[in-house]
Amino acid sequence: PLRMCRALFQFWRTRGYNTEARAKLLRALERPGSRNPARARALVAGADLAEGQGDHAAAEAMFGEALGIFEEHGDQAGVAEVAAGMAWIAVGRADLTQTTAWADRALTLYREIGDARGAAVALNQLAAAAFHRGEFDAAARLWEECLEGVAAAGDEHARSVVLSNLG
Repeated sequence: PLRMCRALFQFWRTRGYNTEARAKLLRALERPGSRNPARARALVAGADLAEGQGDHAAAEAMFGEALGIFEEHGDQAGVAEVAAGMAWIAVGRADLTQTTAWADRALTLYREIGDARGAAVALNQLAAAAFHRGEFDAAARLWEECLEGVAAAGDEHARSVVLSNLG
């Protein structure tokens, strides 16, 4: 059930089935099982859905459990995904210090594993934090670097968002 939930995550999110998806994920997570990467990935999906609904406490708890599992298993991609997710929660709370700390961690890990798309997400988060601190030149530089990453990844939607951020 956990792998199935993770596989359906993008479908649910894209179509706006967040409440139904969260309920299904929570039921799957309540089943007994080990602390393995499949559970961690399902937790990340649940956290993302919770964050999208403004339930930061639930998202933070799920990200926290997922982080522990990913770290136990040495899964750098998973840790990076959690760090990026925690950065989004910090953005939602207007906590620019935490946004920067989590996004820096995500960026470092994404670069270490060669994930250009993930690095672009972290750069976007760092740019948003800089922008909200009034550091407009730094934000523009970060968004320019982000733009290169999303273009290299072929992500046209992300490219349009970054171009919009640049004005």
